[in-house]
This record gives sequence, C-alpha cells and structure tokens, in this order.
Amino acid sequence: MRRPVLHLALGVLLTLSVPARPDTVKLTARPAFDNVIVSDFSRGRLVFRGISGQILRKPLAQIEFVRIPGHPDLFDAELAAVAGNWPLALERYAAARATDPPAWLRRYILAREVRAADAAGAFDRAIEVYLALGVAGAADAGVSPPARPGPPGSPANRRALALLQDAGSDPAIRTLLLQLLILENVTIDRRQWPPIQPAEPATTAPAEPQRRPPSADRPVGLLPPLTPASAPAPAATSAPVRIPADSFLLSVAAEWAEHAPARGQRLVEAALPYVPLQERAPWRIVLARCRLATGGADVAASDLLALAASESDPAVAAAALYYAGLAHERLGRNDVARTLYAEAAERPAAPAELREQARAAMQRLEAAQ
Repeated sequence: MRRPVLHLALGVLLTLSVPARPDTVKLTARPAFDNVIVSDFSRGRLVFRGISGQILRKPLAQIEFVRIPGHPDLFDAELAAVAGNWPLALERYAAARATDPPAWLRRYILAREVRAADAAGAFDRAIEVYLALGVAGAADAGVSPPARPGPPGSPANRRALALLQDAGSDPAIRTLLLQLLILENVTIDRRQWPPIQPAEPATTAPAEPQRRPPSADRPVGLLPPLTPASAPAPAATSAPVRIPADSFLLSVAAEWAEHAPARGQRLVEAALPYVPLQERAPWRIVLARCRLATGGADVAASDLLALAASESDPAVAAAALYYAGLAHERLGRNDVARTLYAEAAERPAAPAELREQARAAMQRLEAAQ
C-alpha cells in the first residue's frame, strides 16, 4: 500500500523540479540563461528562476531579450530591438500586447514598447504607451519618460500635447507637458506654471529694462496707473514644476546652437526658470554657445567666467573656460582668449576632445599673429 503513495510523491517532486516551460533570458554581454522560468516583472526587474532553483532579479536595463514559449510576437520584437530595427520592434510589441498576456508580462511589454516607440521616432506613440503604464506603473517598471520629441509643430508633437493635456495633473505628467510646451514655443502662463528660480543667476549680465508703452502712463478711469513697484504679481494657482537635468530640451538646444542659435537661446531662456540653480551649468554653456552665434559674446564671456570660477565639476569648468576663450576671441581680445584656451587645455579632467579644441584654438591665434 505504501508503494503507490511513494510513486505519487516522487511524481510530484519530479513535476516541481522540471520547468513547466523552457524560457530564455539574455542579459547584455552575458551568456543566455536557458531553461529558466520567468515569473514576474516589477520594480524595474525581471524575476526568473534558474535551473538551480535560485530566484534571480535583473534590472530592465540589463535585459537584452527574453524568449517565452507561447509569445512569439514578443520574441520577434525583442530580436528586432536588438538589431536596431525599431519600427519592426514597435509593430511586434504591439502585436504581443494584443494577445492579452498576464498582467506582469503586459507591464514588461509596455516598458519595452515605450523605448521602441521613442527610438523609432514615434514620440506620440511613446507618450501614449507611457501613459498606458500609468505614472506609478512606469516608475515601478523603471521606465524613463519619452525623450525624443519630433520637430516643433510636427503632428507627433501636437498629438503628444493633446494626450498629456488630457492625462491629469500628476507632477511627472506636468513635467513632460511643460517641456513640450516650451519646445513648441507656447506662451507659458506663470500662474499655471510658477517658476522655481529666477531665470538666471545674479552673476550674468543684467537683463534689458522693460519698455513700457506710452499708454501705461495715462490714467485709466478714476485710478492712477500702476508703477512697476506697485504692480501685484499674479498669484500662482499650481505647484512649481522642475525640469530635469537630462531634459530633451537641453539636447535640442545644443543641436540648435550650431544652426539655429536664436531658437536655441529662446529655448534655454524659457526653460531656465524651471531648472534648479545647482543644475544649470550645462544649460548656461549651451546658452553661451547660442549667444556667441547671435552677437552676444560679451554677455556670454561674463557668464562663462563666472561659471568657471564657481563650478565644482572640473569638466564643466574646463568647458566654460574654452567657450569663454572663444567669446573673448570674438571680441578681439586675443591675449585673454589665449590664456583661457591654455588653461582649458591643461585641465586633466576636461574631455580629450575639448582639450584638443583648446590647443587648436591656441595654434590658430599664434598663426594669426
């Protein structure tokens, strides 16, 4: 009588020890984990059991691809993403999501779909999928917000704006929306979007005084005109939003600094009130580059020298010195420019490319003598 019971127990143990399905997880620069069981995706980590029975949790950023029998569209999407074929990856991720997978697998697919849509140039689709994850779900999945908008005025950007405006008032949504409004050059209502800091630190050149129209000095009705000192500031009706240090606005402005500097300058100046003071150094360098191309070399030189003197990051300080040298060269102050180039070239923490640019600038000045 004991033998059937023993056989039954052995059968249960064998069933538990053999994978119900042979999944595969491939990590970046690592051999594939074959014959594993993927069971969850949460807190930005894929959870799976190895053949030894050990439970492993790997960050999304380390996952090159997964293969789960019964979900061929997902595997096709993963391989397309590995190959850099983002349009195909996006198509296959959508097909995988349409098969009604388990909740944890759907979160994984959505997380991958956000990346594929952003890389494929489908910014509106990336926003749509990001919103489908939900803000809390995106954070839990370790998914960063989409960061590759289309050109200003593009249909993708207009649709993304509409999606974000209808998505509620979560701080993460408002942060995305503000950045897109600035990119699209939409007038910002300071009552709805109160700045967190002044536009620029006191070390930069003072702004031009505001010109008041002649009608501002004429009485209206029975009340005297308001002077600038007595004019009430509009009351803020929303909480301030902080633009992140890695904002796509900074990347776009850096690209525009070369071929559309006036637009780049407008972009940085519109964003600066929402960038914390301690995170403004790269923005100020991009702003200086734009000013150099639009005839503002004197203002750029002043701010860059102040930045180089106050910045604790040696690489940023070296970049500020180099561009300050370029500003003084534009102003015809070659001796000052040569000194600044030399100092930038001697900074060991400066990127090699920047040090080479500084040396080339010194040689250019010497050849011009």
